Amino acid sequence: MDNKTIGIITEYNPFHNGHALQIRKIRNLFPNCNIVVVMSGFFLQRGQIALFDKWHRAELAISNGVNLVLELPFNFACRSAETFAFGGVFLLTALKKVDYLAFGAETKNLDDLKTAASLFSSNNFRENLKQLMKKGLSYPQAVDNIMSQYLPIDTVRQANNILAIEYLKALKNLNSNIKPLLIPREVSQYREISIHSSIASATAIREELKGNGLTPLLASTMPKNSFEMLKQLSTNKQLIYAENIFSNLLIYKLRTTSLEYIRQHSDVSEGLEYSICKYSEIYNDYPSLLAALTNKRYPQSRINRLLTQILIGLEKTANPTYIRPLAFDKTGVTFLNKIKNNASLPIITKLGKNFKNIPAELAKCANLKTDIAATNIYQLLYPENNGIHNLDFLTTPKYIK
Repeated sequence: MDNKTIGIITEYNPFHNGHALQIRKIRNLFPNCNIVVVMSGFFLQRGQIALFDKWHRAELAISNGVNLVLELPFNFACRSAETFAFGGVFLLTALKKVDYLAFGAETKNLDDLKTAASLFSSNNFRENLKQLMKKGLSYPQAVDNIMSQYLPIDTVRQANNILAIEYLKALKNLNSNIKPLLIPREVSQYREISIHSSIASATAIREELKGNGLTPLLASTMPKNSFEMLKQLSTNKQLIYAENIFSNLLIYKLRTTSLEYIRQHSDVSEGLEYSICKYSEIYNDYPSLLAALTNKRYPQSRINRLLTQILIGLEKTANPTYIRPLAFDKTGVTFLNKIKNNASLPIITKLGKNFKNIPAELAKCANLKTDIAATNIYQLLYPENNGIHNLDFLTTPKYIK
């Protein structure tokens, strides 16, 4: 059972006790395994802004038991659960050395999740879904209506179960050799907004930080080095709390762009672009715009994601086109050296000035273009901007000894 490679797809926003527990459970099963993480960059799956930068988040992962952290490109990270999961599974499969994909879920029964994944993938499901939505049901309502005939409704309604189902779908659709490894979640739920124990959701942790700062209660929810990094980044004014700068950038973008741009550079559909343009002329701040656009058919998470896609400039691409390490330890470096000649995608460790260190076709690829844009926009969100930009050209993967 040793010398296996275990993949995880995650956000670590921030790294907390629940993440540390998952890693311990994996190492209990596979004591000498390599753990490879695919992690979102500066903007997350629900359209949120990461609390702090991708390199520090990757460093914390390595310091807490991960061996290698790879970046999930923006074009897959800030997308629906289906595309997020597909991008992560595609990258892990491209390594050609990953044995298991570990993921959390509220459900403890892997067979139920596999049943749901098979149903979601069927033509009958897609046709029934389309017909129910034509009758006025929202996407979640239509899914509930269909899936309740086969499974307990909570199996497909809870956030981590949804992602787990999408991971299983992606593994099947890619004909991947990676096996699923279910790690049931403990204590807290994904969307809980308050801290009740030392195992708290990332949402609750961010709410505590935003409302009360770096409290002892907050410290109890994460490894010591994670809390210390939060303190350091807070002192350096490198934590993103407020939305005012993001709001200004977004409103300006919406008021100076075309309907065609919105259609092409986001997952917008069903004429929603007209409402986005209309309300961006009425409201001057992000929370008001978000509230105006959110309804039963278009939940806040989807609107959040769409608006972030418009600001960055989402380029819809079929697959990830490179493997990009953010941080590693000695084991991670050894792993990279072993796979570099067999992986099905090129590995980027340094871009170099004017992309001199990478093939010309990669310098022009949509995934890298949007990753660089996401980094540069994120730099503008700091409370005290230092004028530094193009950090993707200036920053190399962190080697944690």
